[in-house]
Amino acid sequence: MPTTIIIGTGISATAYLASANRYLGQITVLGGPDLWNQVDPHHRMGQPRPLLTGNLLGGGPADRGFQERPRPGRHFMLARDFAWLVQDQLQRHANAVVPASYVTGITRLANRRYRVEFNAGHGAYVAQCDHVIIATGAGPARALMAGEDGRLEVDVNGMEGYVVGGNDFMAPGWTMPQGADPAGAHVAVYGGSATAAWVVELAAMRGMNVVCWFTRPGRDTDPTRWNADARFEAAFPPGARNVRVELDYRDHRFVLRLVGVELRRPRQGRPYVGLRFRDQQGRAVRRAVDLLVYALGTQHTRDAGIRAMLDANLQRDLVAYYDRNLAISATPSLLAVGTEDGTLMIVGSAMSSMAGFGGQELTLQGDPLRRLATLASYADISATLPPAARPTEGIAMVMAGIEALNDYIPARPARGGRLAHYITPAYTTAQPTGRGQPPPGLANPYGGQTRLHAIDFEWDINFNTSNRTQLAVYLAQSTDLEPFAANLAVALIVHLRTRDQNVLGLSDPQVAAIIDTADRYVQTLTRLNPQLDATRWLNDVLLGPDYYVGQCVDFLTTDPGWVQYWRQHQINC
Repeated sequence: MPTTIIIGTGISATAYLASANRYLGQITVLGGPDLWNQVDPHHRMGQPRPLLTGNLLGGGPADRGFQERPRPGRHFMLARDFAWLVQDQLQRHANAVVPASYVTGITRLANRRYRVEFNAGHGAYVAQCDHVIIATGAGPARALMAGEDGRLEVDVNGMEGYVVGGNDFMAPGWTMPQGADPAGAHVAVYGGSATAAWVVELAAMRGMNVVCWFTRPGRDTDPTRWNADARFEAAFPPGARNVRVELDYRDHRFVLRLVGVELRRPRQGRPYVGLRFRDQQGRAVRRAVDLLVYALGTQHTRDAGIRAMLDANLQRDLVAYYDRNLAISATPSLLAVGTEDGTLMIVGSAMSSMAGFGGQELTLQGDPLRRLATLASYADISATLPPAARPTEGIAMVMAGIEALNDYIPARPARGGRLAHYITPAYTTAQPTGRGQPPPGLANPYGGQTRLHAIDFEWDINFNTSNRTQLAVYLAQSTDLEPFAANLAVALIVHLRTRDQNVLGLSDPQVAAIIDTADRYVQTLTRLNPQLDATRWLNDVLLGPDYYVGQCVDFLTTDPGWVQYWRQHQINC
């Protein structure tokens, strides 16, 4: 029986196990508590259940969609509820979980198995396995840097707790240094991300005064590098709660270059943090606060995070996995990094920093002449999701990428459903996806065998997070739409759910209206143009397979009459 070690206990690990398209055998999970087990259990995550359960988590169809038009600010999940869902799913799939464990090294042995070294409790251990899935999240926190050039790393450990990272600050057990009462304390927050916004909100809930919320300027080539609205844009994903935080702290947000951080100890009173900045005009700015919280994001690098675990020889065997089937969009994006045979895979939000690899370091899986730099970025997956589901290192992004990687279809054969016979082809037809697999056109060793497959399925689909392939398969199996009508319906669903005004996506009745509209529109086109199929075929050949359907989507969502039509369904274009 094969054995598998999963490194990570969060949504990336859970999503991979729930969608895996291979037999993983005995599964052992290593890692510490994920973020949502560390923050305040009553923390409101800023998104409702359907956007946080995707197609993989939860108890069934009731968790998958909105029965009425979704409204921001309603029914946001609590961190405790999401953490319970993840833990429950992880325990369902895993045979053993080793808590508070930390992996220090991974090597591939001569027998092609893996040697995994890890610490747990007070001991060091070694295990061998057939598969390794690395799902450790977005990576180590970026260091707190200062100085005129932004390259001087601040010794946070020497600040006696008066300078603290965002995740540590949000942990339920965090306390002020020396046991001081946090109420009334003056706080500076460094960061322009959603995590920084959570820090600000939590500080207010603890009775603290956020007197300075700052972020660094952008690059020299960025015309908005000193513009506060642009630099803090990522801190406020759509949602009523985020709008409130944005408005409440508008006068406390600044774009400043941090040049110095000092812990000062006056003769009387408690220590405080002295901050030195440069503003846009190069003028010196000073602030004195009781606490500095920095939330600068996370990333894997050449020397820190995942690459620090991997043996150098193993790193040279890795390739980039991408959206080969164009499930997400017409431009294939990065989905994962792993060995060519898929026995070691790095998945999830680690892809936001390419697991620490550079664009020229890795070739593509099954395509050794292309490099990682030729792919669209992992972040581009977000363009196909509702606005509230777009944080690059967020939950919906992780699930969307892993579902595409594993070709996951949210359906199962219906009990007592019909079965159809088919005979396996005499020659192979699929392109190889790993070493040892034959190219198409060779004799199929399984050719001529009679097999059975189900043709009736029970679906558990989330219309707001499913990719194009999942939606297309659903329509092909559950409706009698013509292929072009089905493709148009898929394109319309993805287009309309991503509009800025449709913050949380679409309701199930709205999706039903889109499907019906696509069907009737194509029927009308066919009556007006009996040569429609030939026209589409010519456009596909000359301009690409997405061109003609894209033209139809553009007309159906920009023509004033159609805009008014969608408005009647409470869908914004």
